[in-house]
Amino acid sequence: MKAARCRCAGIVSLAVITACSSDSIASAPQLSRIELRHASRVAVVYEQISIQALAFDAKGARIRTPELSWTSDDPTIATVDPNGRVTGQGIGTVTIRASAGDVEGSIWLAVGAWLSIGPQSGSNSLVIGETVVLEAQFRGVGSQPVPAHGAFTWSTPDTHLVSLKPAPGLDRQHVEVRGIATGLASISVVSEDSQATHIVGVVPEPEPANPPIRVRYFSFFLYGEFVEFLPGMEVTVETSRSVELLRVELAVPGGRYPPLCSTARLTAGQHTLLGERSYSSKGFPQISFFPIPQEGVALLTYRTDHGELGWTVARGSLDPWGYGGGPLSSVPWTACGS
Repeated sequence: MKAARCRCAGIVSLAVITACSSDSIASAPQLSRIELRHASRVAVVYEQISIQALAFDAKGARIRTPELSWTSDDPTIATVDPNGRVTGQGIGTVTIRASAGDVEGSIWLAVGAWLSIGPQSGSNSLVIGETVVLEAQFRGVGSQPVPAHGAFTWSTPDTHLVSLKPAPGLDRQHVEVRGIATGLASISVVSEDSQATHIVGVVPEPEPANPPIRVRYFSFFLYGEFVEFLPGMEVTVETSRSVELLRVELAVPGGRYPPLCSTARLTAGQHTLLGERSYSSKGFPQISFFPIPQEGVALLTYRTDHGELGWTVARGSLDPWGYGGGPLSSVPWTACGS
């Protein structure tokens, strides 16, 4: 009788275990929907971003995300690895998909690049009557060049300062610029819904090999409750020389400002200049340090201690977090003609 009771108890226990196992299998959540997410849905060429994948059951409740198969509709625009990491490959739009069985989720992404302009050979200034070739180039992460397939359209509002024409023997990514008159000329290019602007400083004659004055540092930095930009410049006057500063013109991509005039004479040594006039940050382009910083340009006109006129062009960053390199000069700069 004891043996029979033991066998019955074992059968009952086995039945209970079997019943519990059946209930567990029956209540396992079933995948009904996959949702793919990314904060901006924007990537830069050669940048890698991660796509978040969420899984839901038929009642809309979150469940554990199963192993997914990832694909890209256009690998020339972006590729995706088995972990949902997307890498931009070219400019355009692409759909990334993730699936488990017959359930699929998708997300639309835009992949872009920065359009920049620069001279083929380095020079801050262009002499009247001479030419320089500018090149437009899309760039991705790390400033790596990105192939472009669209048209490039060049223009300038400053036709009294420079003229533009196609660069001989080169494609439309290049333009030949000829200097006409002294000043700061804005040159823009548009391609694939992107635009870039480059400032060219045009001067009457080449800067001498050993100029009496050199610009060591030039930058615009935020000032006055972060709503204004203040230009700061450090210049060095050569030993046994002095210069009389006459005029400073300032420009940034998309903005131009009244020139500043002075009759101050600077003696040999280092001087920190400007800064007595600030400009509203509303007129400045969007600041970007990555991968291509924006630049401001200054054109200085001066008279040497020998009575000769001279010009020098300086390029400097738009620095939203800098506060200048020390006390600014008390040179009384005013708007020209005021």
